[in-house]
Amino acid sequence: MTLSTCDVLLKIVETGSLARTAEALGYTPSRISQILSAAESELGLLLFHRGRPTLLPTRECEALLPALRELQESETIFSEQLSRLKNLQIGTIRIGAFTSLSCHWLPARLKAFRTRYPGIRFDLRLGHRDQIVDWTRTGIIDVGLMEDPQAPELSFTLLQEDPYVVVVPEQHPLAACESVAYDRLAGEAFLFLEPEDNRAVEEALARDGFFPTVDYRVKDDYTIMAMVECGLGVSILPRLVLNRSPYRICAVPFDPPHLRRIGFVLRKNGRLSPATQRLIAFWRQEQEGSSAPEKGDCT
Repeated sequence: MTLSTCDVLLKIVETGSLARTAEALGYTPSRISQILSAAESELGLLLFHRGRPTLLPTRECEALLPALRELQESETIFSEQLSRLKNLQIGTIRIGAFTSLSCHWLPARLKAFRTRYPGIRFDLRLGHRDQIVDWTRTGIIDVGLMEDPQAPELSFTLLQEDPYVVVVPEQHPLAACESVAYDRLAGEAFLFLEPEDNRAVEEALARDGFFPTVDYRVKDDYTIMAMVECGLGVSILPRLVLNRSPYRICAVPFDPPHLRRIGFVLRKNGRLSPATQRLIAFWRQEQEGSSAPEKGDCT
């Protein structure tokens, strides 16, 4: 099987569509169909279920995916090593991250990295904790930016500690407080992200024996801030999310502080492309030379 066929099969798995695969790879849909049929004939296996709006991989295809991704990754590593030897400094780094990190932490660091390595490109995927863990473990991304997942198959390197804060309207009685404890939050109505996006917060609260009344669940941090501003309840968010917030809200620290540990995750014993190695080294160098993040009471 050629590497181009491998790329086509993996892209079909990702998109679920011959047309979208063709568009992404610069082929015609008929050519993609021919490549798929030839691969199935060569392997003697049915790789995708037809006759549905979305092409779904068969069990046989799913069993081949790790080997296909390893083949694709090996080619990527070879190509980037060759480029490095020729001093071309080109490559692509696939990053998975929380929305808050992609908005408030990552852009300035990508800009600084691109200043030093202008030939490097980035493929950014946004997801929640379980998605980023899965993407990292299966090699869909090169590096994940997230809270410590405590996953045995992944390594975690701390980059920054970010405090959780209680977010309240400006006129709320807690807005004037320098800090707040759980007992001051009894009886408050809470607005939280969906469970898959808010698991770290709620697991931490549960460990401390605090089980808030959740009146609203939404998918977006900014929706939560807008709803808090309107007096629909209070929330608990990472301080980083509130950077450049346009809403009339206040962020009150916990006493004692509650911190989320932000860092990057990699597959243990996984192979990294030269571009990814350089990015990791860049982040580590910045982390070693940085000071603790500043904490504030109100936005």
